[in-house]
Amino acid sequence: MAHGGCSSGNLLHQGGTETFVDKEFYLSYTGGTKPNGPVSEENIAEIKHLLISTLDQFKIDHHNQIFDNYKGWTTRYGVNLNTIDDATNFLSFHEGLHLAIMA
Repeated sequence: MAHGGCSSGNLLHQGGTETFVDKEFYLSYTGGTKPNGPVSEENIAEIKHLLISTLDQFKIDHHNQIFDNYKGWTTRYGVNLNTIDDATNFLSFHEGLHLAIMA
């Protein structure tokens, strides 16, 4: 779940805009990582917060048009994300991968 909260905030802002997800927290849960022990209550609270707040912040950022000059990039899966619409579509795919694995 932490990976989802971190990934959505980072993925949508990867195109050259600032993300509000703490860098150290993000690096703990980015692709290829795994928990190195029990997750603290503090981290669980942060994870819950990120699952909602990243989407809320995206709505604000999208409304404020900060993605109008989205800089394209290529995911590690070889998918080109050239616009914020590409990124949001890929985010749905990315989340689906994880939900399918966990189901």
